[in-house]
Amino acid sequence: MLIARDIVVKHRRRTILHGLLFRAEAGQVTAIIGPSGAGKSTLLGTLSGDQPFEGRITLNGRDIRGARPAEMARQRAVLPQAMPMAFPFTVAEVVRLGLHEAMALPHVVAQALGRVGLAGREAALFQELSGGEQQRVHLARVLAQVWAPVTGGAPRWLLLDEPVSSLDIGHQLQVMAIVRAFAGQGGGVVMVMHDLNLTAMSADSVALMQAGRIVAQDRPGAVFTDALLGAAYGCAVAVNRTPRDCAYVLPQVAGGPGG
Repeated sequence: MLIARDIVVKHRRRTILHGLLFRAEAGQVTAIIGPSGAGKSTLLGTLSGDQPFEGRITLNGRDIRGARPAEMARQRAVLPQAMPMAFPFTVAEVVRLGLHEAMALPHVVAQALGRVGLAGREAALFQELSGGEQQRVHLARVLAQVWAPVTGGAPRWLLLDEPVSSLDIGHQLQVMAIVRAFAGQGGGVVMVMHDLNLTAMSADSVALMQAGRIVAQDRPGAVFTDALLGAAYGCAVAVNRTPRDCAYVLPQVAGGPGG
């Protein structure tokens, strides 16, 4: 389990996160949603241990402040919004950056690339790929880092910041299938998402943020309400449901057809 209690993050004189309580379960996909500037990426960076904070965060029962960087790297892999590469690395070299067990698992690079739809692209230069392909290479890198979702009886974690932002719908669905499979094998996934419909379809738990606070965290059906989403995003929305009881969200445009 990943638990954050009383989390406060400040930058200079500004408080960005205000005493948050957040939890994520292994074996589940937990999504963090909310408007731009709500503090979603700051929270993810804090959970990963890369952001100074006040409060307490435990990963698999251990306070992350007491963990060495190498130990943290074996327990969780982090995909930031952007990670530009300044040198002409090949695709395989970028994926190998995640391999702390490098030569013990020689098959992982090829299998990770195959999982994200880039099989056979090991020798391609990273800089020559499209933005969406580069995003998928970095996803392969973090998958390689925590290749086994459970090791030594302890779950491992994927912390993903907008993992589908540059992708077409087909590859978005592919990524959602990857995170669902990782959770299904006992790992934990925490991801920042902007696409509410993909979130409703894929997440087990949703944390809705507004102005540096979590205003609701529950199953998608409980968080995806007209009132909660409308208040957080500052616009009218209509939450509907498919016959399979999966929520989907439509914006309501003032003055549009039908009033």
